[in-house]
Amino acid sequence: MTRVRALDAGKKCTSCHREGFVGYANTPRVANQKLDYLIKTLSDFRDNKRPNMPSMTALVRNFSADDIAAMAHYLAGL
Repeated sequence: MTRVRALDAGKKCTSCHREGFVGYANTPRVANQKLDYLIKTLSDFRDNKRPNMPSMTALVRNFSADDIAAMAHYLAGL
């Protein structure tokens, strides 16, 4: 949790994924998703393999593998 807070992504993430990461309309729910899916998706955004969401790419561009794992574990546990 400390690492997730240090990433300061919470406010940025909830602006689209909403409080509790439940999603809305065309924005997917990321809370309680499978860990492998979250790691792959965040990694793909970081590595620009999913250029369809430039805001996500920008948000995770500087995330390390450990940062992605921490965020994915947090989201999977919601």
